[in-house]
Amino acid sequence: MKRISLALLAAAASTSIACGPPPKVLVHQEFFPPALGEDKIAQESMQLSGQSTDKQRLFNYSIRICDVNPQGVAKPTCKETLILENVSPKTIY
Repeated sequence: MKRISLALLAAAASTSIACGPPPKVLVHQEFFPPALGEDKIAQESMQLSGQSTDKQRLFNYSIRICDVNPQGVAKPTCKETLILENVSPKTIY
C-alpha cells in the first residue's frame, strides 16, 4: 500500500513540473536615455504560443519596459505588453 501511494505521489509530482508555461526567449534588449528623470530598459521576447500551422510552430511576441537605477539593475516596476500573437518568427525578422 505504501509503494502505491509513493508511486502515485511521484507521478503527480512529475506531471505538475511539466505543466508550466514554455520559457520566454529574450530577442532584443535596449537602454533608453532618461525620460522624466528615470532610465528605461526595453526587452523584446518571444514565447511558444502552443498553436501551430501545418509546417511550423507559432509564437507570441511581447515587449517589457522596466525602470532601472543608476547601477543598471532593473527595479521591480515593469510593464509587459503582448504585441503580436500566434505569429511565425520569419514574419518578424
